[in-house]
Amino acid sequence: MMGAPVATEHTDKKYEEDLKKLREEILYMGGLVEDQIQKAVKSLVDRDSAMAEMIIERDHEVNRLDVNIDDLCIRLLALHQPAGRDLRFITTGLKITTDLERIGDMAVNICERALELNQEAQLKPYIDIPRSTKPRVGPLSTSAR
Repeated sequence: MMGAPVATEHTDKKYEEDLKKLREEILYMGGLVEDQIQKAVKSLVDRDSAMAEMIIERDHEVNRLDVNIDDLCIRLLALHQPAGRDLRFITTGLKITTDLERIGDMAVNICERALELNQEAQLKPYIDIPRSTKPRVGPLSTSAR
């Protein structure tokens, strides 16, 4: 039966809902981490200690998402024994969240250094830092789609 459409939905609606939730959580986490990096750099360049402190506090949400997504992936693997595309998506989800959590930690590191630097007089403006982060931040929002 060449040319027959391939079914993309599963007969188990709970499984389908969990896969959808996984995709949404990964996209949300990616967007959150992207925002964290952008605001961390902005807090450094603008010498905004309040924003830096807010980003440091928000890191707990990134860590929580990492744990929740890992739990969902493991539950999907254990209960549904996925194959093919679903298996690749779930295992990639496990890897992506680890990387996103690390990127979130880098945002915290930037904010911690910004807070330290804000205690001293600024020697010169940070004009190269915003330019150096732009090419790297963009792909986060599109990678999981």
